[in-house]
Amino acid sequence: MDADLRRDVELVRALGFDCARKHQKLEDPRWLYWADRLGLMVWDEMPSGRDFTSVLLTDLVREWTRMRRHRLPSRRERGSRRLRLR
Repeated sequence: MDADLRRDVELVRALGFDCARKHQKLEDPRWLYWADRLGLMVWDEMPSGRDFTSVLLTDLVREWTRMRRHRLPSRRERGSRRLRLR
């Protein structure tokens, strides 16, 4: 599987891209590792929910926390300053 993830990033780079926008799901940490190692910048966006409920908020905080644990130099996040919990 790791070889497949590396190959995916290599193909993106071979096509001439230097940045990939990932949205509506969180990428595998190994894919992000290979993006970092092979020079592909990643733009992450958290999925947005249609109905703002406590369940959505709980899921969003859990996923955001999980995503933030896998900080890599190649990774950029949109909206990281917008989520402020009191």
